[in-house]
Amino acid sequence: MKNLYWTSAILLFSCSQLFAHSTWLEKDNKKTYLYFGDFAKGKKEVKRKVLDKIKPNVEYKVLNDRLEILKVDQTEDIVTTVVMPPRKIRNSEKLIQTTFYSRLGRETTSKLLPLDLVSKKPNSNYFTLLYKDKPLQKTKVIVTAPSKWQKTFRTSKKGEVSIQTPYKGLYMIEVIHKEADKQYIYSLTFNVKNGLAWGYDPNCCKESK
Repeated sequence: MKNLYWTSAILLFSCSQLFAHSTWLEKDNKKTYLYFGDFAKGKKEVKRKVLDKIKPNVEYKVLNDRLEILKVDQTEDIVTTVVMPPRKIRNSEKLIQTTFYSRLGRETTSKLLPLDLVSKKPNSNYFTLLYKDKPLQKTKVIVTAPSKWQKTFRTSKKGEVSIQTPYKGLYMIEVIHKEADKQYIYSLTFNVKNGLAWGYDPNCCKESK
């Protein structure tokens, strides 16, 4: 057991600055939206020429700072996939293709995406990280709290990870997986309704090993 300290982190990628961002899903007034930006910094892309490049594999329409997902299966967690065209790696002639996977909710206990965090039971803080049905071991899992503070965890040899969600509000979990000329950026967002108010000292909370 050790104290849980929320520490801020900056994600750096070797490819174009465009992909220092990620996609994530949020629900508002029963509508579902896909955002592109930096969740931890509270930044959402508003440039239409950038948003037009974000083409999820579902029916959608582009708004001022987001994409509205028009058809949603309400029986399970909501997922989207955005495959970007290959781009040059910074300071290199090599190309890399980025795929964004986004999931909203942790109620469904089955894999819905090729790269996915699967909750062991509905709304649990215990997950298994899977890529193509196989556990991803020793992989960084970055949790951003509603206050935008972050904590980095790492999966076990079985691909399992246990996180803490002490505060109420919207959380995002992010995973980056790279292989050769491809990289996959995954986000899981969910709301915690019963939690501590912001400003409560998180040092009281313990992280189980």
